[in-house]
Amino acid sequence: MYLFFNWVSSQWYVALLDNNKNIIASDEFQISWNESTQTIPIIDIFLASQWVDYKDIENIICVAGPWSFTWIRTISLVVNTLAYTYKNIKLTSVNFFDLFNNYPIVKSSSKRDLFVKFSKSDIISVMSNSDFEGSCESKQIYWDTSTDRFSKEISLASDIDYKTVLKNITLDDAIRIAPLYIKKPNIS
Repeated sequence: MYLFFNWVSSQWYVALLDNNKNIIASDEFQISWNESTQTIPIIDIFLASQWVDYKDIENIICVAGPWSFTWIRTISLVVNTLAYTYKNIKLTSVNFFDLFNNYPIVKSSSKRDLFVKFSKSDIISVMSNSDFEGSCESKQIYWDTSTDRFSKEISLASDIDYKTVLKNITLDDAIRIAPLYIKKPNIS
């Protein structure tokens, strides 16, 4: 069995997959900002609801960023600790932008700037709100959360087809994952 979680989106998503990467069970959680203390209990409750133990998990697929510096460090620490504790667990890391097939994709980085990827082959860049709005010709933007940051009308969509995405993920055999940092942390 495989465990997947996306705790980088504003809507957390956790899923249990069979060995063919079919979703057996899933759940979503609306986040506020301070759920780091709930990470392990949420995983524990989800697995217990499916009568699954960590020893039954062969691979954890985790979205490792980009997002808040502290939060993606926390996610990586949790996942790495599980793999260290349960030697049967291998790890697969994906980034938020791998969850989509349509572009451009925008993810909030802060109130002032955004993580942006205009096409599948582009690198993830950080742009100010005004630079993004001026450079974006598309009316259909795939956005993680709704916003009123922009003066022009932009269609927003955040639906991720987890069934298709998870079916197509290539599993890694890693024993450790690294957080995906795109910009320097804003730590004082």
